[in-house]
Amino acid sequence: MSVDGVTRPYKFFDGKYDIALSLCMDGFLIFGKQGRKGGPSTTPIVMQIYNLPPNIPVSHISLLSLGTIPGPNQPRDARLYLSPVDDD
Repeated sequence: MSVDGVTRPYKFFDGKYDIALSLCMDGFLIFGKQGRKGGPSTTPIVMQIYNLPPNIPVSHISLLSLGTIPGPNQPRDARLYLSPVDDD
């Protein structure tokens, strides 16, 4: 494998138990017709598994819902909500 022109003796996520994950957090208004700054909002915390076997289709199976952060304001420190994930 070559990274930036340098040959590496390894490949990322090629081990039997390696898992590639992404963490997504994006707040939104629950009812979109209200004003931009008003109304109830939430921020879902979703983790997606990227390296599932090819025979498993990309669908909700690859998404892990870790929770939600209630509104109406954005979280000041999202690390507080992510600490259980970080501990595991």
